[in-house]
Amino acid sequence: MITGISYGIQYTFGVFFKPLAEEFGWTRAMLSGVFSVFTIVYGVFGIVMGELTDRYGPRIVLTVGGLIMGLSLIMTSQVKDLWQFYIYYGILFAIGRGVGYVPLQSTTSRWFTAKKGFAMGIVAAGSGFGTLILSPVAAFLISAYSWRASYIIFGIITLAVVIGSAMLIRRSPEDIGLLPYGIASGGEKENSGRIVTQEIEEGSTLRQAVGTIPFWLLLVIFISLLISLQMVMVHLIPYSTDIGIDKKVSAIFLGLLGGCSIPGRLIIGIIADRIGGKNALLICISAQIFCMFWLQVAETPRMIYLFTAIFGFSYGGYVPLIPFLTEKFFGLRSLGVILGIIVFAATTGGVIGPVLAGYIYDVSGSYRPAFIGGGVIIIIGFLATLLMKMPAKKDDYRMTPVLSNCR
Repeated sequence: MITGISYGIQYTFGVFFKPLAEEFGWTRAMLSGVFSVFTIVYGVFGIVMGELTDRYGPRIVLTVGGLIMGLSLIMTSQVKDLWQFYIYYGILFAIGRGVGYVPLQSTTSRWFTAKKGFAMGIVAAGSGFGTLILSPVAAFLISAYSWRASYIIFGIITLAVVIGSAMLIRRSPEDIGLLPYGIASGGEKENSGRIVTQEIEEGSTLRQAVGTIPFWLLLVIFISLLISLQMVMVHLIPYSTDIGIDKKVSAIFLGLLGGCSIPGRLIIGIIADRIGGKNALLICISAQIFCMFWLQVAETPRMIYLFTAIFGFSYGGYVPLIPFLTEKFFGLRSLGVILGIIVFAATTGGVIGPVLAGYIYDVSGSYRPAFIGGGVIIIIGFLATLLMKMPAKKDDYRMTPVLSNCR
């Protein structure tokens, strides 16, 4: 529920894009800059929220984040100048939005030893449901009422859902006298015959993790993926309407993209449990490369439907792989803050992508050069993934530095 609201409202930005531009006369680069500021602030506070979750648990962190998100959306409904939009949405909403990924995935990781990838996929699927539902809802609300009323409604929904859900979350199963799923009550890992230690949260510190090659490869991989992802999320609707597709149909594209990410998160999570996170990631990246070059010829609704289906599935697939691979390399000890750093670095791609595409459009009158550039950048992520060697044993993260973990 929290993931769905957080990501769903974030990705309605493309639905609000043209109504805001038309009312205030802002250029696409100006509006894209708001989302870029949002992305970098969200990345920074992902680190902060991850560290706070490691220390104090998710409940209080999620409650405060939900309060900030809800109030900032209500404030966004009152903007009259561009600088207000940058502050209310680009900064304040981003601060609260920092709870929507790292605290949730690091908490999920503590609850599972078996089927961890599938569990993370289920949690990540919330963002697909949110995008699928809220993008068309936003289009309807803007058409029926106004963009201002729509932000007020979203703010109230956020306050109710995020804070209400946060009250039900516990940091770990040990807090209520249970063990993580996959560990029998006698301390044995189910179906493995291997005795696990009583100290569940082992692994690297942040300082140890930063000294390894896998850490930096993960940064390169997810930065490259986020450049194209946020480029598409912000500009897919403007691109679609520019080539003559109806606004309501274009809003469906974004919702479909989110909807197709749901099976991607679940299926790729299961695949990662079976064939490993690296191989599953290579599948997702290959599909993303195809999609970015497919946009060069996609000029009809049917062709863009195909794009959204494949792009959404593959994007959804790699989202749970970020915490999955991070935990595989570095363990649970400082997972929240390590994951936060990786997500923050990845958000720099989210900063670059929308502004770059908006600038290229303002200069050339076309999105196609930007989409080609996005595809080339993803190829770099593909090559970095090929270089990455997974730990030979589950406890390899105890060894520092872990330079042997990379070819």
